[in-house]
Amino acid sequence: MEIEKFCRSMSAYVQRPKSQRLLTGAASAFLVFNLLVLIGYLFFGYQNTFHTDASTKNLLAQEMLETGRFFPPEWNYANRDLMIVFGQVLILPLLLFFKNGFVLHAVSGLCFSLAILIALWKLTALLSTVKWQRIATIAVIVGGVSLSFSENIFGQVAYGAVLLLAGLLILLTWRTLCSEGHALALNGLLLLGLVTLATWNNPQRAVISYTLPLAFSVACHLLSSWGGALFRQRVRATAVVYLAIILGTVCGALLSWWVILNVQNNNGVASARWLSYDGGFHNLVESFQGLMGMFGGIPDTGAEVVSVAGVYQALRLLCSVALIILVPVVIYHRVRDDSASVRFIVLFTVVQAFGCLFLYVATTIPDMNDPVTSARYLAPSVILGVVILYTAPLRIGRPLQGLFIVSTMLVLISNGVVRPNKEAMPIRARSNDHADIVAGLRSNQLKYGYASYWNSGVYTVLSEGDSKVRQILIIDGLPIPMRHLGSNRWYEAETWSGPSFLLLDKAESEKVNWDVMRTLMGEKERKIPVGNLTAFVYSKNVAAVLPNWSRNFKSPVTYRATPGAMYNQGHWDEGKKAVISMRGEVGFIAYGPYIHLPKGRYRAEFHLRTVDAANGVEVGVVDVVSNSATSRLAIMPIKASADQSRVLDFTLERSAEIVEIRTYANGVGSLEYKGVTLTPLSSADES
Repeated sequence: MEIEKFCRSMSAYVQRPKSQRLLTGAASAFLVFNLLVLIGYLFFGYQNTFHTDASTKNLLAQEMLETGRFFPPEWNYANRDLMIVFGQVLILPLLLFFKNGFVLHAVSGLCFSLAILIALWKLTALLSTVKWQRIATIAVIVGGVSLSFSENIFGQVAYGAVLLLAGLLILLTWRTLCSEGHALALNGLLLLGLVTLATWNNPQRAVISYTLPLAFSVACHLLSSWGGALFRQRVRATAVVYLAIILGTVCGALLSWWVILNVQNNNGVASARWLSYDGGFHNLVESFQGLMGMFGGIPDTGAEVVSVAGVYQALRLLCSVALIILVPVVIYHRVRDDSASVRFIVLFTVVQAFGCLFLYVATTIPDMNDPVTSARYLAPSVILGVVILYTAPLRIGRPLQGLFIVSTMLVLISNGVVRPNKEAMPIRARSNDHADIVAGLRSNQLKYGYASYWNSGVYTVLSEGDSKVRQILIIDGLPIPMRHLGSNRWYEAETWSGPSFLLLDKAESEKVNWDVMRTLMGEKERKIPVGNLTAFVYSKNVAAVLPNWSRNFKSPVTYRATPGAMYNQGHWDEGKKAVISMRGEVGFIAYGPYIHLPKGRYRAEFHLRTVDAANGVEVGVVDVVSNSATSRLAIMPIKASADQSRVLDFTLERSAEIVEIRTYANGVGSLEYKGVTLTPLSSADES
């Protein structure tokens, strides 16, 4: 009873005019402080955790500048996400005046962050008339809530862009619903443009994150006035909104389809699959951990409990549990609010959250090896839920609810103030591996090279382009391009002439077949320690020599036989530099190399010799196949003769992702296979 009495007195206190002024001043102070922390985080602290995914906006802006295309044709987009509303749009004009480095990333991040905060501020006006609550709500968001939130909304801005579009669509839709006459037509056209843009950006995400929530909220808004004069007033505006949503979705989807046809796209989560019941239940359980992590409520494993940091982490844990309970409870109450604008925003948030949660639980989209990171898919809905929570009226009739709301608000709004705090946004750049590696690349004049994904774009941006590092994979002992969120142009021989390097850690270097690399590239010029990595320097561009790198095929490419080549019969002969199959051995002595070829005419010249068979006797076949060997493009028998090569021409009527050039021994005689040269014929024929 005493607690309830205290809560009632506090609820009455905060509603007094003098108290409102004091609370407004305090909330404003937190807002200013948290804004300064956010700026420090974006320009300095984020360097500590900057990564290749985050560098994409810089790299894409550079590609746009160099190709003169808003959608560069050689860029490999992921999951049909064209990133139209993304940071590269702001970085692009700055490249005319500044080097493409981390500062431009920070400027872009700050502009997007401010746009997000302005949109949320406008949303709070539809949810509350209490100024201090509105300011405090924005101060909570600016404070970052947790490192996971800070990364996805402000640092990388990946899901900040989703939140921004959701906020703008809510605001513009509500404005259209409240319009009449010429204003209705104008707002309807603006809404049509915004829905088109959001759908063009990514049609699949748009359906779940924007159009379905909007359609449901608009329908409920109309039906809430069923049968009265207000219903008839709302019908026209509702029809305009639905027309804008439908036309915008269709136009955006068509534009997306057209662009995808003219660029490169790699499907990942866009090719999601349904999970089993057990898999879905596992994801549902793990989603709780993801939400706890997003609210900063997971203590450090092994940390001391009886310590200042330990007590604070306990407070954050309790706060996170309270938030996971409070947000749905408050949403339940506010969906029945007298205010139509509140109901509209709450319903949008609920539908968006359920849609995202359904895909999160029931499909292969999230990687539940790391539930906290995968919870980023829920971030926009969770933030809208937090905004709804903290703009809720603090009613005297619900004193305990008000106490919990204010208590959790105090914990989150002070996230940037409390130090040390593992969830606070860092505001200083520390000396770390990133700085050491960038310094090593610059001091050793390493200009162009290749590394694993997480060691590539990050150093290209942090070095301001002084060292361009492109992502690769190590497959079957050899480096091959990893084209995800990168340009095909990076892997063409003409892109760079001069020394190049492989930047590898110890585990990666052990995967490389250095004997094959020596056969193809010659000896390494240098082996240089670079921070915690090692640079293996060659005298020429790796892309000009290694197989399966170019996708243009403007000139002949030879795929030499090597010790690590793909064959399931025969053995490697170091002296002859060939794969040799003896009489009686049956099988492929060469297959692969699983290359992408554009449509056109080609010639495959096989460098092989027959041994131990009479002239004219068939000792095997050579062929060219595609689509996992389901489509044969050309075939020719190998007959014993003194010839050292066999020529096989073939035609591709359309681009093929997986082309194999194979040599098969039937065991009648011996075969010595030294490689195959692939020559494009289309350009010669056309000339």
